[in-house]
Amino acid sequence: MSDKENQTSLNQASLNEIIKLSFPIKINGVTTDQLVMRRMSTKDQRIAWKLSKGDNAEFEFILLCRLTDCAPNDLEELDFADYRKLQRAFQRLSTDPHDSENT
Repeated sequence: MSDKENQTSLNQASLNEIIKLSFPIKINGVTTDQLVMRRMSTKDQRIAWKLSKGDNAEFEFILLCRLTDCAPNDLEELDFADYRKLQRAFQRLSTDPHDSENT
């Protein structure tokens, strides 16, 4: 892959990630087998922290809801194996793909 192709791939990959679900769920009444997660903004972090009232598990859950555009009631139905996929995607999206320490 050329440097230009690699850079384009990094740019596209760094904006969001599609997470394939092992166990489809209903989101807004529609069954889906994948979720799209976007990168977190500082605003997302601040809102989630305020709403979570310092509860780390709630903070993470609120963030994952915001980043996937899922209502909490929908995301609560996610199989835990798929929830772990969201956690791993969040970790990947939280890094800077242009930072040599992350490669």
